[in-house]
Amino acid sequence: MTQPSKPPSGGRPVPSYVALCTLSALGHERPTLVRGPGGRRLVCVRRGDSVDVLDDECPHEGHPLSMGLVRDNVLTCPWHNWRFDTGSGQCLVGEESVRRHRTEVLHGELFVAIDQDEHELERHTTDFVRALQAASIDGAVRSALRVARGASPFAAFAVALRFSAGRSRTGPAELCSIARAAWDLYERSVLSLAESLAVLSVAAIDAALTVNRASEPAPTRSAEHDVSEVLLALAEERVDDVVSRALGLDPEADVAAVGRAWLAPWLATKLWNAGALISWVDDALSLAQLAQREGDGSLARSLLAATLRSAAFAVAESDLPGWRTTRQALLDQRSIRGNGQGPVSDPDALLAELLGSEAQAIAAARRELDGGVSIAALQACLARAAVERLARYDVRWSRRATVRPECAIDLGISTRMTRTLVESPAKSRASVAHSLMAAGLIGKQRRTTSDAPVLSAEDSASSVDALRALVRRGCLSAANARAEGAPLAAALWSLASNGVVEPSRCAAAARRAFVDDAVTDLERVAQVAALRVARDGSVKSRPASIP
Repeated sequence: MTQPSKPPSGGRPVPSYVALCTLSALGHERPTLVRGPGGRRLVCVRRGDSVDVLDDECPHEGHPLSMGLVRDNVLTCPWHNWRFDTGSGQCLVGEESVRRHRTEVLHGELFVAIDQDEHELERHTTDFVRALQAASIDGAVRSALRVARGASPFAAFAVALRFSAGRSRTGPAELCSIARAAWDLYERSVLSLAESLAVLSVAAIDAALTVNRASEPAPTRSAEHDVSEVLLALAEERVDDVVSRALGLDPEADVAAVGRAWLAPWLATKLWNAGALISWVDDALSLAQLAQREGDGSLARSLLAATLRSAAFAVAESDLPGWRTTRQALLDQRSIRGNGQGPVSDPDALLAELLGSEAQAIAAARRELDGGVSIAALQACLARAAVERLARYDVRWSRRATVRPECAIDLGISTRMTRTLVESPAKSRASVAHSLMAAGLIGKQRRTTSDAPVLSAEDSASSVDALRALVRRGCLSAANARAEGAPLAAALWSLASNGVVEPSRCAAAARRAFVDDAVTDLERVAQVAALRVARDGSVKSRPASIP
């Protein structure tokens, strides 16, 4: 017997009810297993003349909830004590909710609308946030998949990004880069949806552990053309001012375009965070653009606010000692021609110069620009040099006894930066500054690399397949517990798939970063801690105890 459907309300799908059992067959507040359509296992809990019907499967490990105990409308799974509100399916103790089905009781008979749970997406979203707060990676991924299934893949990304966007005073910059990498590699079918959500969840959990919680200021109405006001606020480190301006943008404004207009002059002035800020900004604003396209304007504005936080707290690397050549080149950039349209005459010779010192690399970049080479052509050569630099990384460098350890993933910032420059469609005067910064950074990294190119037989035999496997390893390796290799992996895949750099060289670089050079482990952490303590006056009386 099928109960006629009720009239539609609020645009929701019309539930289709089917008869399940008689009311008299169910004991009061006693979980009872009833087989639904197709033999589906359902657990029914009667409360007077009403009945709650849930899936008879604990979301933890799948044990039957019908063998549990009900007390005060709370159903307890006997295996691991997870507890659920029978009226909503919400998890009260544990991590994930259980599906509840809509019911009707007519003339002593119970009818159920299978898979009709109007609060299901809300429950899964709550579960996802709870798992992130509890640092439960597996629970977060399961809940994220359910959110993706109930809404869209990006909806799951939006939950994690919104959860983390305002949690750090300095902005969750690296989270945005990891999230964009996970999304790009999912869209390119390099990672499955579950794998990309695992990468996202790990990064969101790591970002949520920060103790520098940010208080979000009230939005201030602002206009898209307030570039000078934003730059002045950044220069004076008035962080709340720029954040409130981002949050107060008109809902119809193109948030990504506004963010690029506001930050373009700032990014062209100095080498911020060794070039990382250029990639962070591009990654965050790309996500903001995607969020706005999905109809989530508030998330787009939050991402812009987080990006401005990162910009305000960035370190002006080019102002530090040792960057004199890069600093001078940025001061001289106005005198450098940047409107040429020609190709690079000898790419191999230019590559050799870019792989030289900081001074050699910048001199080569300036000569090419003054000689009429287009910015796009130069940036493609810079990307090739950055990948080559990574492929030639000397792994002994990361194993030195030093209080400032560097590994191949750190060296990959130049690859990430040049990927951003290459993929930027607009080439302007700021692109000249960015190209000089990239050249200086690549030259500065010379001390960490060997002169001989490294190429594995596996990389050359099937370079695309080898690169795919290495990119997946860079994102998913168990040793890389914070997913910090994902942005570099995505950059290498993008440069190879777009034909900017040969796949074999990208594979060689990926092998260097994700296989040959292990991510810092606890032994390394202990060594560095000991070295730092050794420099502390409190232990000078016992120097022999420090290795």
